[in-house]
Amino acid sequence: MKLEGHFEMNRPIPLLMTASVDTKGMKGACFSPKERYPMYLDAMTFYISAVYDQIEGVKIVFVENSGWDLTSFHDDLARQFGSEIVDERIEFIALGPQLFDITKGKGYNELLLINHAIERSATIRQAGAFFKVTGRYPIFNIERFLKDAAKVFDKGYNFYCDIKNHNLYQQLGLSWRGHSFEARLWGSKVDFYKENISQHYTQCYDYDERFVEAIIYKELSLMTDSFRNAKAKGISLRFPREPRFGGVEGSVIDAVSFSKNQQSLKSKAKIGVGNFIRIFMPWLKF
Repeated sequence: MKLEGHFEMNRPIPLLMTASVDTKGMKGACFSPKERYPMYLDAMTFYISAVYDQIEGVKIVFVENSGWDLTSFHDDLARQFGSEIVDERIEFIALGPQLFDITKGKGYNELLLINHAIERSATIRQAGAFFKVTGRYPIFNIERFLKDAAKVFDKGYNFYCDIKNHNLYQQLGLSWRGHSFEARLWGSKVDFYKENISQHYTQCYDYDERFVEAIIYKELSLMTDSFRNAKAKGISLRFPREPRFGGVEGSVIDAVSFSKNQQSLKSKAKIGVGNFIRIFMPWLKF
C-alpha cells in the first residue's frame, strides 16, 4: 500500500497554482482585486484545457490566501467547461488571511502558503510531489516542465528547479543578479520540501532584499556545497528550455532585457537567446 506523501511514479504531478486575489495593501503588490481576478481565471482556463490535453489525469491545485470566495472561480469555469470537468481537474483550497503576515512581503507568505497547501491538499498528498507555478499568469509550455519533472523524479531526484549561477554580469560591470533561484516555477517531492525548504519562509523579508529567490538559492547552495554535488543530493538545477510566460509582470527589473509584457518582442528575443544557451552551452547556468 502506498503511503500518502511519498512519490508514486505512475501518478501525474499536480500543478500547484499559488494565488492572492486581494493583496490587502501589501507594499509593492501590483494590480487591484478587480484586475487580478481575471488574470487568475485566464490562467486556470488555459491550464484546465491545454495541460489536460497533453497530460491525461493531471490535476490543478489552486490555493488562495486572501480569503477570496473561490466559488466565483468554480462557477465561472463551470460555465465554460461544465461542473463535472472543473470538479475532476481542479482542487480549490481557500486559506484565510489571518494565517499570513503581509508586512513580511511576498516570499514569506508564498512559502507559508505552500506549507499550508501541501498539508491540506489530498491531491498533493496522494501524488507525493507537486510542481509550483505563480497562479496569476499562464506558462504556455508548462506541459514540458511537468513531463520533465516526472522524468527527473522517476530517476530519483527530489527537487527540480532552474538556477542562475554565473559571474557574467559582474564581469561586464553590471549590477544585475547572476546568482538566483527561479521562484516562479519549480517542482519538489513532498518529503524533500518539508525537510529542506518549508522552514525557510521565516528568513524571507522583501523589504531588506531577503527575497525568496536568494533564500532558496542560498539553501540549495549550502546543501550541495555550492552545487558541486547537486546530483548526488537528488537536486536537478537546470531546465532544458526557457518557460514562456503570458500576462503582465508584477515587478520592474533594472535590466535591458526586461519587459512587463511577457509576450513582447523583447521577451520573445530573450527566450530565444536563453534557449540557444540552454541547447548549445548547457554548462552555463544562465
